[in-house]
Amino acid sequence: MKKLIAAVVVVVVLVILFVFNPFKTSESVDNSPTKRSTAIAQRGNLTIAVNSTGVIEPTLTVELKSKASGEIIELPIEEGDMVKKGQLIARLDQTTAKNDFDQAEADLEVAQVALSQAEKQLERQKQMYERALISESDYENAILAKEQANSNLVRAKTSLEYAKERLTDTIIKSPTDRSASESYSHRRNLPGS
Repeated sequence: MKKLIAAVVVVVVLVILFVFNPFKTSESVDNSPTKRSTAIAQRGNLTIAVNSTGVIEPTLTVELKSKASGEIIELPIEEGDMVKKGQLIARLDQTTAKNDFDQAEADLEVAQVALSQAEKQLERQKQMYERALISESDYENAILAKEQANSNLVRAKTSLEYAKERLTDTIIKSPTDRSASESYSHRRNLPGS
């Protein structure tokens, strides 16, 4: 009997909730007829906007460095510009590098002449030593002078190569070619920038 009374109470509560619905608001009940609008179908442009957050990274990063130092006197491009291989990226002031190159060339010429003279002097000293006209010490000094002149020549050649490289590095060109369809970014790591 208790089960029957409980079932009747549940049914009565459900009927009351269904009929009176105390949770229903007046705004949710809209008895007005639905208005519909019509239009003719046409072809047109479809615009889709995509918003996203994140980090944009280049597909290729080229790091340019110069061994030469000095003031940048010409910088015809901006970061991210499209460039062709061999295109000028930056030009540095060449005054110091050019002076160093000219001095290294002059030092090389002097070292070549000094070696030539030391070789001739050694040959004379050798002939005199073989005739016992000079001491062994004088002959060894001539050998040493020739070796020092040879060492100075090697040093002068190295200095010239270094000065030439520094002079060349005052003009920085693009090492790669990027077309407009490829993403490209580069970093400039130049003195004075």
